[in-house]
Amino acid sequence: MENIKISNFRKIKETWDLDLAPITFLTGTNNSGKSTILKSLLLLEDHINSDNHFELDFNGEKARKHKVDCFDNAINRLNKAHNNKDLFFQYSNRGYDVRFWFQPGEDKTNGKGKLVKLELEREDKAKLAIYNIGGLNYQLEFDDTLIGRRIESKDDEARSKDKDLVKTIQNLLYNDEKKLGELENNVEELEKKIKNKKKETVEEESKREKNQNCIACNGSGEVIKEKGTILGRMQTVLPCNNCDGTGKKNDKNTPESTISKNEDSNNVPPTIRFNKVLRELNVSIDRAVEFLNSKGLEIEKKPTTKINEITYNILAEEFQTDANKLIASTNPEAIILYYEKELKRFNQKIISLKQEITESKKKLRIANKKLEENIPTEKSVIIYRPSFSLEDFHPSERTIERIIKRVLPEYLRSNDKSIKLAGAGGGSAQAFRLGERINSALHFSVDHLSPHRNNQTRLYINNNTSTDINELIKQHSNNPINKKSKAGVFLKNWMRKFDIGDNYDIKSIDGVASKILVYEDNDWVNMVDKGFGAGQIFAIILKVALCIDSTRKSSSFRYSNKRQQLIVVEEPEANLHPALQSKLADLFMAAYSEFGIRFIIETHSEYVIRQSQFLNLEHPKLFGLYYFDKNEGPYAMIYMENGKFDRPFGTGFFNVADDLAVNMYKANLKSK
Repeated sequence: MENIKISNFRKIKETWDLDLAPITFLTGTNNSGKSTILKSLLLLEDHINSDNHFELDFNGEKARKHKVDCFDNAINRLNKAHNNKDLFFQYSNRGYDVRFWFQPGEDKTNGKGKLVKLELEREDKAKLAIYNIGGLNYQLEFDDTLIGRRIESKDDEARSKDKDLVKTIQNLLYNDEKKLGELENNVEELEKKIKNKKKETVEEESKREKNQNCIACNGSGEVIKEKGTILGRMQTVLPCNNCDGTGKKNDKNTPESTISKNEDSNNVPPTIRFNKVLRELNVSIDRAVEFLNSKGLEIEKKPTTKINEITYNILAEEFQTDANKLIASTNPEAIILYYEKELKRFNQKIISLKQEITESKKKLRIANKKLEENIPTEKSVIIYRPSFSLEDFHPSERTIERIIKRVLPEYLRSNDKSIKLAGAGGGSAQAFRLGERINSALHFSVDHLSPHRNNQTRLYINNNTSTDINELIKQHSNNPINKKSKAGVFLKNWMRKFDIGDNYDIKSIDGVASKILVYEDNDWVNMVDKGFGAGQIFAIILKVALCIDSTRKSSSFRYSNKRQQLIVVEEPEANLHPALQSKLADLFMAAYSEFGIRFIIETHSEYVIRQSQFLNLEHPKLFGLYYFDKNEGPYAMIYMENGKFDRPFGTGFFNVADDLAVNMYKANLKSK
């Protein structure tokens, strides 16, 4: 259920329209109408589960919970004074908007309401309506889309495929154009880097030639310790007047002598230990030797083996990812080379991507043209209008599903030529399917937990229905939860989180009573010894676990994949410490996230709502909140991305603690 709309019921004078989130909080001032929403849901569920959908009976299974005893007491008292006695309910369920209109029944003694009109509207605007045309006579009206008469032709199927193709091409084109933009930005950045680096290199070279400094001694004649990477240490030095180019001081301090020494150094390149190369290139010795052997280079497989610059460059070329990083961090020429390689690679990708984009645009034009050529002609909608009388149906058989399945086949055989030709059985299948779908759309399940869910007692009498825990014990006795199942694990896990215990046991005593035991500190104790708050929260956790278990075991309707659960809880924070109150929001979120169970929570707990704000930061659209004002009615409080609400709460909620602190401060000032 995603929405509920109510008019002229109890506190509701006009119309209240509430969109329901997976977890919806109702809060606000007392006597402002929060319970009116809950009562309407319980009354509607009773009506849907009854055998007669044409009268609103207030004595159903949930009568003890909604406590609305007759139609006269269901109407808003201010409207009743002006003789406005029409009740309206609407809810969204399984892709349908379901609407009911009721008026007081003709028999004033039973306090029931009479169905004036029922309307179901599907998301595609297909409708079914049943409305009273006088006395016990009703008209059923719906269009042919609801019984599947408009079967898609081959042209429709082909058009659907063409639409999918256009969408696929558009998505590919969007992604390719996005990648192209990123690549072009990368190329632009690389071109700037290359230009700047070349400029820096020219300036440094000019400065170096001017100062006649060498790498080995920095022009000082004193040996400088080797720095940088392997390749940096292996590059040829510039002529120096103070050393021989390797850091060794030059005895013959002449340019000719220095040049001669450098020429010898170039003929015999410097060497480096193999293990240092392996470490800097991040490659194993086995892999490196195997690769060099494949290139026809024999090398001794020892870490202490020394290699020259040629061998190093071969290894660096093979293991270029790390090598490029190494070069780029030390050598200007290598940086430029690396940038140019990347630039070439990006440009190749751009060329390839532009070709793909051109081809995709061509395919998109063809697909769009084909789609335009196959625009279907508008098909006429057939409206069916069979009528019926409730006199032909026993009061216990007056459900919408039974009406459709009985009335529709004969009508279709008489009014639809294609069905008429099918013989006596024609129309039955269509009527059966429609009845099932409408029944599924009408039905929803509401499990209600009151503020007083548990009693402080050691024994729970089985036939006592005064509290929720008695009903929960009965449900558990009829369908025990397997403690190793998902429901059992969920229950025990949240028992621990709320400090109830590690395990539980519901024991039957001679079939007339039950007791709840909790396992804690290696001992079984009665739930009553844990305190009233423990029993209150245990009832909530047990109800959630029973819903999980029932969803797993069965489905109520043929046309629903699984039973859709809605749990309504009044004041779940009752008798709980504030730290545990905040955990309630986590409990509800876990039940929905893991098992799809939805909640409507009536609460006055600031801690529950504050925690929901925090959880909403990581789980947006999971929570909804309505603040009920006694004069204005309910209004939505929207959760913002920053965790705050879009508008302030009404007075008397978040501001109370601050107001009390101010009053205390003022009182202390006066006493001084």
